[in-house]
Amino acid sequence: MSSDIYRIVLDTNVLMSKTLRDWIFLTCIETNNLFYQVYLSQGILDEFGYHWRKQHPHHDDAVRQRYMQQIMASVTDIVEGFEVNVPAGYPDEHDAHVHAAVLVSNADALITDDSKLIAFGQSYQGECVLPYDTMSADDFLMQMAHFIHPEALDSVYLKQEAYLERRDSNATVPSMLRKAGALNFARYLQTVVIPRL
Repeated sequence: MSSDIYRIVLDTNVLMSKTLRDWIFLTCIETNNLFYQVYLSQGILDEFGYHWRKQHPHHDDAVRQRYMQQIMASVTDIVEGFEVNVPAGYPDEHDAHVHAAVLVSNADALITDDSKLIAFGQSYQGECVLPYDTMSADDFLMQMAHFIHPEALDSVYLKQEAYLERRDSNATVPSMLRKAGALNFARYLQTVVIPRL
């Protein structure tokens, strides 16, 4: 760990999910960045903008801009201007910039839903060459849930529930998390958080 506060870099595929993005940023804000801090690179932000536009070709640009501003306001820092080197065996040369962003951020973990990066990061070779952990958003949310104060998690859950009630009365917080691939965290909310509220 780089300091007393856990540092993470979010990959673009995690940012693309509003559900995952909101849970990670809101929990960080709710705990005043005391348990973890989020870092991004300008390249990751650029990828987010590009992929968001591909998914929403007819949305007004003001929507994309609002999301970008929310993300930039929620992160601890946006790194740029760094060297990009590919470690031996790295599975995706197109994500070498993500690896470099983790290094320059002095981050403890890369949070990604790219199965190739997770498999490499958790392999013997990856553990030998990468000075950081690689985990899925679901694994990170589960880790976070065990370290932060329960009241902070409850508060974020209630905010997410209120948001969903305004937007889609048929959706539930756990169902949205399952849809985003955070199956374990959705189950944790259903079995631990919701019963205590």
